[in-house]
Amino acid sequence: MSFKYNELLGVRVTLPTGLDLASLDVHSTDFISTLNAELLLMAREDEHFKYILNLSETTLDGYWTCRAFKNKYPNVNDVKKDSGSEIIYDVITYAAQKKLKVMLLGGQKEINNLAVAELKRISDYSGIVGYSPKFESYPFSNANVNEIKQEIENHKPDYIITAFGAPKQEFWAYETRDFLFLNGVSCVFFFGGAIDMVAGKYTRAPRVFQKIGLESLWRLFQDRNRWKREMKKFKFLALMFTGRV
Repeated sequence: MSFKYNELLGVRVTLPTGLDLASLDVHSTDFISTLNAELLLMAREDEHFKYILNLSETTLDGYWTCRAFKNKYPNVNDVKKDSGSEIIYDVITYAAQKKLKVMLLGGQKEINNLAVAELKRISDYSGIVGYSPKFESYPFSNANVNEIKQEIENHKPDYIITAFGAPKQEFWAYETRDFLFLNGVSCVFFFGGAIDMVAGKYTRAPRVFQKIGLESLWRLFQDRNRWKREMKKFKFLALMFTGRV
């Protein structure tokens, strides 16, 4: 794929008006990332992570990320929020229409199974599989890497939706990109917690929370362990309001 792009904190934003699945290049393995404030701050501190994001096609995820982009590029029209928990349904619908195989990779085994079942139900499409490897920090053990590769070889997915969490999923995809391409994977979607949403572990924030930038607060109500992650986002707000994004 090749799109015009701008940037936030040195990370290119290629798809500020949303993802067009029909434009994906089937002759390479594309990475698709939904940029939120946390990822942008992570990339600011980790050059390798930033490098991988800059190889990816990127949408804007989150009220404040979109606002920062609009402030910086007021002449770009139709800028929209495009999160993994929204795009995942578009991906499945498109895959069902084109008879493309999809693998949900990562997350807790029970959650992964529930997400696969729910996506099959709403799409009436059987070409969706899941695999939940052993939880490890990155780099993964050789045994874990080989088991993941074996599952991919067995199922031959066209699309992989990863849920290892950042930056593990990005590092893993980058390190295995040649293997993925040789096994017919055309796209890897870095959707993080989207599988949790599909499975019903968490719920989407009410629209009013989304419109005023309080989605993170809603998520914090559902998972109190996220408070340290959410507090870091104040750093992004400080950068945005001082014109450093």
